[in-house]
Amino acid sequence: MFRKRLFAAVAGMPIALAAYSANALPVTFSSTGSFANPTGCSALSPACTVDQGGKRLILGTDMFIFWPTTPYSTLTAVSVPSTSTVTPQNDFRIGEIDWVNVPTTNTDKNFNDKYTLNLNFTAPGVQAATASMNLNIQQPTNPPGDSITQLLLSALAPFDMTFAGLKVSDVKFVLGDAGSKNSTFDPITGKWYNPENNTAKLYITADFTAMAVPEPASLAMLGMGLLGAGMMRGRRNRAA
Repeated sequence: MFRKRLFAAVAGMPIALAAYSANALPVTFSSTGSFANPTGCSALSPACTVDQGGKRLILGTDMFIFWPTTPYSTLTAVSVPSTSTVTPQNDFRIGEIDWVNVPTTNTDKNFNDKYTLNLNFTAPGVQAATASMNLNIQQPTNPPGDSITQLLLSALAPFDMTFAGLKVSDVKFVLGDAGSKNSTFDPITGKWYNPENNTAKLYITADFTAMAVPEPASLAMLGMGLLGAGMMRGRRNRAA
């Protein structure tokens, strides 16, 4: 009876270790976001332009005797520096867009731009993916707030992937900070609304889940368990 219990415990150890290893899979990644040069815009520069190496898109400015001045309405693509974590993780931030919306006079009411996010993993394996989306920016005459559309879930599909035992899933947009005047985001229509004189943040999040893949050490222990089972069975056969 003792041998049977010992055999069951030894045989079960690799399974338990494999499950623990899968749940605690290390993950290291970074991301970089950027905006392209806008199209369909007639406002005077620096409105409707990108600066900071594509990290910031200037939506509109104030004007003083036909010379654009601050304040600026801006979209900023916030990059995520190299970040390490372990699985499982739910709604983990992999990207961010910050929107500062202020009343401006040098503003195009309707123009387009492209936002791109590059995601790079270095653990548990090397993997990269890119998602791009064409944005429509609408800035009606004040006081109504402004809106950005085409932030669609389907545009994030390239980030749904599985590699090296890691599953990246449920990638989506989440309103991270609505600001003092309550910005809103509709995940169904992909519309982000921001009132005047408000700063809001939109996150891109993902779930990290480890697949049940035993590590070499667990496989070795499994082999030892099977070997022990074979030896015990052989002894019983010889005794019979």
